[in-house]
Amino acid sequence: MKIFKRSDHSAVIYNSSMYIFGGLDEYRYNNLFKFDFDTHIRTEIKAKDESKLSLKRCKHSACIYDNMMYIFGGCGKCNDCHSFDFRTLEWTELKYNNDLRVIPAKCGRHTYILYGGNLYMFDGYVGIQRSNELFVLNL
Repeated sequence: MKIFKRSDHSAVIYNSSMYIFGGLDEYRYNNLFKFDFDTHIRTEIKAKDESKLSLKRCKHSACIYDNMMYIFGGCGKCNDCHSFDFRTLEWTELKYNNDLRVIPAKCGRHTYILYGGNLYMFDGYVGIQRSNELFVLNL
């Protein structure tokens, strides 16, 4: 299986495999690939309902928590957060509190870390402007 050339993707490690999501060449992508470190086999992972993750993205962030991969944002129209369950192969969009003050801007090229069951997202670009905001999502 060939993984097409791309940049600005995310990669996470889960159960002895690297998962590569999204990215950019001349187009943006929303597909997911797995590289098994033990067998060196690459496969494309097909979710049960791929329409739940419709936006193709690059310059987003990803991390692993409790058997799930979380992705946030990316360049373009993305200020959403999705989880991918490795056990069920299902995507779920996480819903934000209705308080507009806690919904993050559409942001790419940011930093995203997990600590104590919370995802912390800082900085990045909103359009062509640098951001200086901290957003916290409780998982």
